[in-house]
Amino acid sequence: MTFYRDHPRIDFDTYLEDIPDRTVVVAEFPLAPKIAMARRGIPYGFSQGAWPEPAGAMNGYMKGITPAVRWSHYAFEDGGGAALLDRGLPGREIDGNTPLLFLLNAVETYMGFPCPWLSGKGAHHLQYALLAHDEDWPNARIARAGWAYNAPPVAAKDTAGGNAESLLHTSDNVVVEAMRREEGHIELRLVECLGVAGEAVLAVHLPHESAALTDLTGQRPSPLSGGPEYRFGIRPQQIVTVRLTTGASVGTVMPLTDWTPLVPEHKRPALRAYDPAVKGHPPHG
Repeated sequence: MTFYRDHPRIDFDTYLEDIPDRTVVVAEFPLAPKIAMARRGIPYGFSQGAWPEPAGAMNGYMKGITPAVRWSHYAFEDGGGAALLDRGLPGREIDGNTPLLFLLNAVETYMGFPCPWLSGKGAHHLQYALLAHDEDWPNARIARAGWAYNAPPVAAKDTAGGNAESLLHTSDNVVVEAMRREEGHIELRLVECLGVAGEAVLAVHLPHESAALTDLTGQRPSPLSGGPEYRFGIRPQQIVTVRLTTGASVGTVMPLTDWTPLVPEHKRPALRAYDPAVKGHPPHG
């Protein structure tokens, strides 16, 4: 058992081998407290709904098998809750008071053709975790736990020395989902992760001259005052783009219009060759 901010987390390493065709393998987590609300991570945010039926303004609910990105969360009627964290296992369902995590759906063929990617043959290593907490949803930091579980620290021996430091710090209500270098800017994309309006705090420990909020394409800048710590208002689940102006440019990124430079020279003749034995989808190759 490990702990995330004093929450008990049970990590699972499941190994499956040679699962028969058309077999669905799931992990079930019967919960003693009654579930009142279910949430699931989606790209740049989450969806939520009352359970087991829609209630009032909360008109959605997790009906049937639904996809989740990194995490799903189950809030209890009497407070607290539990979350399922996963690494590439997106299927979720609830049966009564039992959340289910889909581990494998073994299918030997797709559209009538052999499909090794979905086959149950061979060894399968599946990783997931159960995280329990007593706090209410805003203080449980589930979205952050999902990111931490999917991006554990990597230790590398015999590398160059350096100081251990974080380049970015944020308040608990936002998560940095993407970061890139573009021409004379460093671009950050954040999302409000609690579903509550408030103030976001971003501290940037990277060399830069100024910062601005922009639209998703980096246009219509609205300058941010301060630095290296910046504060700005944020709406529930709002996606925010922050552009930092740097002293030097990395040049313009040219769009890639040809696969050839990415292919080793000895493989290039096969790049444009047609092989009728290779089946794709859809429609049939």
